[in-house]
Amino acid sequence: NKIAKKPKIYFFEGVDGIKSIYEDSLNSKTEILTFTNPQDTESVLGKKYVDRYVYKRVKRKIHVRGLAPDDNAGRHAQAIGAEVLRQARIFPEEQYRISNEIMIYDNKIAIFSGKDEIGLIIENKDLSDTLRNIWKMAWDNARNG
Repeated sequence: NKIAKKPKIYFFEGVDGIKSIYEDSLNSKTEILTFTNPQDTESVLGKKYVDRYVYKRVKRKIHVRGLAPDDNAGRHAQAIGAEVLRQARIFPEEQYRISNEIMIYDNKIAIFSGKDEIGLIIENKDLSDTLRNIWKMAWDNARNG
């Protein structure tokens, strides 16, 4: 492997590993962009953990913009957004099924599968910039209400 500048890749297992990914995002110096399914995330991590995470994120003044399915959880995330430094846009759940989470922040891409209880963080500016632009394309085409 002769790549001069390799991305750093961190692999996580289990619910505690997924929580470690979330804890890492609390050090973000930039806003966090997400492809998310709030219902699936809460079912894996538990409402208590998710509420505590959101509290810490707000306390650290880390803003989030998220893309979520048009279901009860997605609409709720959108409705309370201003209270928790979050903007959310929704997309048709029946057309685009997302059961994992992707977070883009700083020079990192964090991906986890709650179903398989695995996750990873890829630290690379070029990759995170590319995925950030893909996210922005989706954001520009998602519904704002």
